[in-house]
Amino acid sequence: MIRNRKLPVIVYSDSSYAIGVLSGRMKAKKNLGLIAEIKELIKAFSSVKFTHVYGHRGNEYNETADDLATGVLKSR
Repeated sequence: MIRNRKLPVIVYSDSSYAIGVLSGRMKAKKNLGLIAEIKELIKAFSSVKFTHVYGHRGNEYNETADDLATGVLKSR
């Protein structure tokens, strides 16, 4: 959804696993296809950085993201 791929991108996540795998610090153990797909998308951007946030600690945006993800899973 980000049109200007030259802009720096910061990805906030409460998943240490996701950050570790996508930043190359950890080896993927599950969701290998999804991870490969995301890594290809990341290559299209000039700058992508990852920032860890604590989950379920009142971070408004993290709570919203969690609610959206949970809602999608429940609707399947």
